Amino acid sequence: MKIIADSDIPFIEDAFKEFGDIITVPGIEINNNLIKDASILIVRSITRVNEDLLKNTRIKFVGTTSPDTDHIDTHYLSENFIGFANAPGSNAESVAEYVISAVLALIDNKNIPFNEYTIGVIGVGKVGSRVLEKCTTLGIRCLLNDPFKERQTQSYIYLTLDEVLKKSDIITLHVPFTTTEPDQTHHLVNAEFLNKMKDGALFINTSNSNVINEEQFCRTAPGKLKGVAIDTWETDPHINLELLKITNIATPHIAGCSYISNVIGTGMIHAAACAYFFKEPSWDFDRVIEQLPCKTIQISNTKNPIPEAIAKTYLIFDDDKMFRSISTINQSEQGQYFNNLRKNYPGRNSFSLCKIKSDDLTLDTVEWLAQLGFRIW
Repeated sequence: MKIIADSDIPFIEDAFKEFGDIITVPGIEINNNLIKDASILIVRSITRVNEDLLKNTRIKFVGTTSPDTDHIDTHYLSENFIGFANAPGSNAESVAEYVISAVLALIDNKNIPFNEYTIGVIGVGKVGSRVLEKCTTLGIRCLLNDPFKERQTQSYIYLTLDEVLKKSDIITLHVPFTTTEPDQTHHLVNAEFLNKMKDGALFINTSNSNVINEEQFCRTAPGKLKGVAIDTWETDPHINLELLKITNIATPHIAGCSYISNVIGTGMIHAAACAYFFKEPSWDFDRVIEQLPCKTIQISNTKNPIPEAIAKTYLIFDDDKMFRSISTINQSEQGQYFNNLRKNYPGRNSFSLCKIKSDDLTLDTVEWLAQLGFRIW
């Protein structure tokens, strides 16, 4: 078979060479003529896969290493009997790490114990559940809201949205986008939502961009919230600069883009392709993960080893600074600037690929760091 794949997907050639001849090109250069006689197409979220791309081709299977499918016309694939797979959950750990990094960066007084904070996790799916695990490890009290899961499980652990907003020092959103009742999330965050939050609370959104009514947010959040971190933007790649001004941490939809999440995406699509074509895999994904290089982080003589380890792993304000430069360029070029930031994002460090080196950590701290995903040297 002939395979066409985005050249920015890690290990793509190693993974798919067992299927046949593989040609890798930048995702924006994938076009109908290029894939005419290909059987497999592997993309990232920057490539839109629809009838215009696929008509009169021999494509039998499409895979995207992204968890999202907004860029894929799945109805067209189904109607034309083309196999499809995405990578749900591949970035869940990375988004959870982003949220923890943002929380610690937004908290001014690092001397306040973690257990004095309460975080409201709205949406407890693959990402929200990872956020729950990490916050629990740190001792942060978690309040959960997920109407769909509450109906499924009839569990008492889920609270109403109003209860979560009223009692939480931090709100983080991990909801899917839907415009239908009873779980509509379109413009879930509006003036009414914000007014129900605690005064001085923190707000983080790494879920779908359309969950925020940006006009009402810009009008209500100043003076109400103490800190705001936003990774997804309603009209991206064209950004609401008023919203940018009132955020403390602003990033270009890269919360899930750690290097290891990209590798996991490759592994999931490779496994799906093998299953679709009834092929016994020869590429050893587990071995690839084991051999990924680790970064050593030195921690010593500090009263706050966990925030320091996290801050040294992910320099979140570096991403903020680079993105914030979008306000200094011509409006006509801002969309391209946003897209280039996403396309060229190198994939940041993840906790699991960092070794913590220290001679004076307590056993409790070592255990917490290990539970967060760090390796201890």
